[in-house]
Amino acid sequence: MVEGPRRLSTAAIALVILGIAMVVSIAFAAGEDVAVLFYVAPVVFLGVVVVAAALKMRSGSVRPAECESCGGLISPNAPYCKHCGAPVG
Repeated sequence: MVEGPRRLSTAAIALVILGIAMVVSIAFAAGEDVAVLFYVAPVVFLGVVVVAAALKMRSGSVRPAECESCGGLISPNAPYCKHCGAPVG
């Protein structure tokens, strides 16, 4: 069950690195120098967010909870089970 998120997070990290490299290479190929910061800054910021989310997902700390009554998967913050309606402790 961990294999799917691990594969997805690895793909997300690879795509972010590829995207940053592509933006930088296109900007420098177009002869940009200082203006490249305006292109790269948003990409790097979003890349850091994606990588952080991917690493958090890879660590397994983001998982659904299990209802004590019916065993259904629910959000850890849910006030009640969406399957059986039992209150979540």
